Amino acid sequence: MSSLYKMKTIFYFFLLGQALFFLSACETPRGPAEMYAWRPPSADELKLRRFRQKDLDAIAADIDNLLRDSEEMTQPIDVLRASIQDFDRDLAETETRLAAKIRAGTDAQNRVFSELAEDKAALDKDEKAIRGIRQARVNRKLSVDKYLAAIQSFKNGKYDASAAGFKRSLALNPPPDMVDKIRFGSGSSLYKLKKYPEAAKDLEVVVGKYPKSGKWFASSLLLGWIYIDAGETSKALYALDEALKKNPPEDVKSAMERLVNMVRQGESDAGG
Repeated sequence: MSSLYKMKTIFYFFLLGQALFFLSACETPRGPAEMYAWRPPSADELKLRRFRQKDLDAIAADIDNLLRDSEEMTQPIDVLRASIQDFDRDLAETETRLAAKIRAGTDAQNRVFSELAEDKAALDKDEKAIRGIRQARVNRKLSVDKYLAAIQSFKNGKYDASAAGFKRSLALNPPPDMVDKIRFGSGSSLYKLKKYPEAAKDLEVVVGKYPKSGKWFASSLLLGWIYIDAGETSKALYALDEALKKNPPEDVKSAMERLVNMVRQGESDAGG
């Protein structure tokens, strides 16, 4: 039973009590002796009672109608409450679905961002590689250009310019098959400038790292001469003998043999 129904029932009995009190107050008071004596009501009393009973019946009917109307009023409220509950339930389910979709969308977005980041990193790496290749091409072209200019300077007897040109060419990441030639050119220019220790460094690279180079025998010959000039005859003889074992070209072979004979003759004269 709802609280509204209880209040309506209490109100109904309150009105009924008031009506009964009103009727009892309108009756003629009787003494103690008359309280237990019954006498039939008069015509006026019966008429009054019937009138009062009609009022009571009307009041009771009004109360019943009021209660009935109140119950009818609560029905739409109950329906509304049920509808609200259904709406809340549907809303909660919709919210749950949307939250799941949002989470899925966020996860997908994060995956896309991650893949994009990886793709960008790979793209940056490729672009860097391409820039490196392009720069290498430019450097190699510059290296070749400077190498040719250094060769021309050497032919013109400008050994300072040729030494500087070979050095710049070497710094520009030249093609691997040019390194031995550039080193030989640099060593030859420094040899002409009588900068023997510096020349020896370039020539030792050719002899030590490029045994199949076309400049290998010439580098060995120049090294032998530099070692002899520095008084390192043992190193000179070793370098020249190793070169002679490999059957050098005839003109280089002849120069090497003369150097070897000169060194050994000098040692013989010193010993005699």
